[in-house]
Amino acid sequence: MTTPLDTAVTIDLLAGARDPDGDRLTLVSASPSLGSLERLPDGRSVHVTPLTGSTEPITIRYIVDDGHAHPVTGSMVVIIDGNHAPVALAGEYMVAENGSIDLFLNGSDADYDLLTFTIVTPPQRGTLEGQAPQLRYKPNTGFSGADTLTYSVSDGRSPPVVSTVTFTVKRANRAPVAVSRSATGAEDTSQAITVAATDEDGDALTFALNTFPAHGQVFNIGAEFTYIPFANYHGPDSFTFAVNDSVFARSIGTVSITVSSVDDTPTADNLQRSVNEDGTTSITLSGFDLEREPLSFAIATGPAHGTVSGTPPNVTYTPAANFNGTDSFTYTAGAGAGTSAPATVTLFVAAVNDAPAVLDVGVTTAEDTAVDFTLQASDVDGQTLAYALVTLPADGVVTGSGESRRYTPAANATGTRTFAYQASDGSRFATAVVTVAITPVNDPPSAVDDYVATDAGAPLTVTLASNDSDVDGDAVTVTSLGAAAHGEVELVDGKLRYTPEAGFTGVDELEYTIEDPLGLSSTALVHVGVGAFPPGAPIETVLALAVDTNDRRNAPSLSNDGRVIAFTTMNALVADDTGGLLDIYVYDRGDRSLTRVSKTSAGVQANGASRNAHVSASGRFVVFESIANNLVAGDTNAAFDVFRHDRVTGETVRVSVATGGGQGTGASVEGRVSDDGNLVVFGSGAFDLVANDANGAVDIFVRNLAAGTTTRVSASVNGGDADLASTDAVIGGDGRFVAFASSATNLVAGDANLVSDVFVRDLAAGTTARVSISSTGIEANGLSSGPSLSRDGRFVSFLSAATNLVAGGTSTRVYVHDRQAVTTTRPVPTTSVWARLSGDGRYLAFLDATFSGTVSICDRFTAVTATPTGATGWRWPTFSRDGRYVAVITAASGGTLVVAPNPL
Repeated sequence: MTTPLDTAVTIDLLAGARDPDGDRLTLVSASPSLGSLERLPDGRSVHVTPLTGSTEPITIRYIVDDGHAHPVTGSMVVIIDGNHAPVALAGEYMVAENGSIDLFLNGSDADYDLLTFTIVTPPQRGTLEGQAPQLRYKPNTGFSGADTLTYSVSDGRSPPVVSTVTFTVKRANRAPVAVSRSATGAEDTSQAITVAATDEDGDALTFALNTFPAHGQVFNIGAEFTYIPFANYHGPDSFTFAVNDSVFARSIGTVSITVSSVDDTPTADNLQRSVNEDGTTSITLSGFDLEREPLSFAIATGPAHGTVSGTPPNVTYTPAANFNGTDSFTYTAGAGAGTSAPATVTLFVAAVNDAPAVLDVGVTTAEDTAVDFTLQASDVDGQTLAYALVTLPADGVVTGSGESRRYTPAANATGTRTFAYQASDGSRFATAVVTVAITPVNDPPSAVDDYVATDAGAPLTVTLASNDSDVDGDAVTVTSLGAAAHGEVELVDGKLRYTPEAGFTGVDELEYTIEDPLGLSSTALVHVGVGAFPPGAPIETVLALAVDTNDRRNAPSLSNDGRVIAFTTMNALVADDTGGLLDIYVYDRGDRSLTRVSKTSAGVQANGASRNAHVSASGRFVVFESIANNLVAGDTNAAFDVFRHDRVTGETVRVSVATGGGQGTGASVEGRVSDDGNLVVFGSGAFDLVANDANGAVDIFVRNLAAGTTTRVSASVNGGDADLASTDAVIGGDGRFVAFASSATNLVAGDANLVSDVFVRDLAAGTTARVSISSTGIEANGLSSGPSLSRDGRFVSFLSAATNLVAGGTSTRVYVHDRQAVTTTRPVPTTSVWARLSGDGRYLAFLDATFSGTVSICDRFTAVTATPTGATGWRWPTFSRDGRYVAVITAASGGTLVVAPNPL
């Protein structure tokens, strides 16, 4: 038995079966090897269903019985035919009216048999092109709706399979049709125009303006259009409109318009004219008629504040006397079509301004007394007046505003003072004079403290009134003397004769009084310094400096007793200081005198900056550095040189000279002088100050001015060149010892720390010793610099970043080395950036590391540290040689020179 793939089959298993006895046979059981089997009610047939997709033969084993217990077994094989029938797929397509669409008939075959496509029923509403299965469908022209075709698919073995393709032909939109129309209207009149259109599809329509008319304006709401012709236009015009359906198909229609002419009424022009008060102005009336007909004019209403004369259109307006402001009149223009609406002529009558009337003012006041007065002016036009000073008085001050003023005379001024004022109404003004008569009033004289000095036991005569004054120019007379605590005083011919008591030294004081001829008096003190400049003077703020307070080269220098201060300043402190440069000055605290020392021997001011002053113990000699090239003859090296000025003889000499006495080849700076003023130590990069200087580095030199010789201090162990630079040189008071800092490694034996050290050179013995070492001789493990030296050279202070000079050492501290005891100590634990010893080495002044911080003084012998009153914000402290005074500059901008007593 054979059956197609996946096809059930019914089989009569007893067909052909026989029983010898003729008994009736019955099917007892049956079972398939694959698939399923159903026994049918006839007792002999079965319905066999193969497994889906299976082509394996099915063996059916069955048993037949004759009803007498004689069963017989049989079998049958069902063969499965493996061919699959093809599949044809239905299709649906959408196509536009009058369009076409390409399609492909879809069929498939599980056995991959070659398929044949055949059109069974062609479309009824269209045509096919191409060869199945690849076709093109075109609906009949104008057709829309549904159309179908059927086709079959055959694999050549199974019966053909039929399927259907459905086409939906979508109707195309019909554009609307705009209906053009015409309209008629009058000139200057709007017209309402309704437009229309038809649409075959019955779509909702919208209307819009498409092109504007050439001679008017159009706006619309839907199909309702309004046309407004331009003013006075008449003639043909047109515009187009667009109509759109719901799918944006559109049509254009035209509206043709005829605008009929209308005769226009003429117009009169509004006019404006300006005229001055009490003047006249000519006016030509004007208008316009569209039809160009001749115009006639007539005054409609006259002006309220004047008259109109003449024959229109040429008229004259005359304002009423003294009237100013705004006036107007109206007129009309006439033509064939009628008369215009009234037009206005606006007239601006400007006031003719009259200048204010002013009066001279005279007042009297007493000396030093202010006086109030009122400026006198009026304006016939009633305008508000403004007052201003045209000239100022020769002295004094005028204050106030408007007409109310006050004159304050200059102090002590008398006589007559005049100045001018003006009153203005905003456009015109007038000027007058104020005269102030100042009557004199007697002023008291002014007595000024005197500062004088004398040797112990030596009498002194002082002209006390020499520095006193009387602002009135009156002669003053010393009328009385007070008692002195430490001397005898008497008045001899108006002069003080003072005799100190035996054995007294210090400052004595007495009071004196002066009077003018009218009996007014003034009192002052006489400060007498007896013997050496005394200790215990109060803190003295000397003067402002105008220098860079961060630059240590602007540090001041004090004489042995603190009386003389040498300092650097930019301020001009004497009458002939006109250079505007840094200069060196000396201030004598004893007699309060100021002297400039940065000048030539002939007294000519330096033409370059000077700085870094250092004064000798007596105050006679001042050493400084200067870039000026006119202090001595032949200075052309364009470099800083070191100079010494003698305050007694006025001589200025150059210290930094070459071996032949001429100028050096490089800059020389940081001069310091011995107590007697003869030896000057300095640093220089010049190579020709001594013979055989070939290291190309800054060296330290000492110049003996009396002998005219220069010695190099920073020499190597064998007397040759130092291998690196040296700086910061200072010299002891007796001139034997020089301390300096150097990075050289060959000045002493065993220098292996490769940092700057501090050395002392014994000029008498010609030996150099390193002092920036510990008490046991260990070299510093950090940089050392900034030495200071006691007068005898025993004590050397210096700054060091080393941490091994004393037990528990930390960086940037001040140390003192005792060259006699060979010990190094740290007097104070404060981090410092500057330190200086007193002449005996007992006191140490130091500045904390903030630069603008605090100056303190340490007594090294008692281990007591104190801070002078107000020492916060001080910089660069230096001692007088005797240690009684310290000079500083303040850290504030520009700096101020201050001298304070040693609080210890």
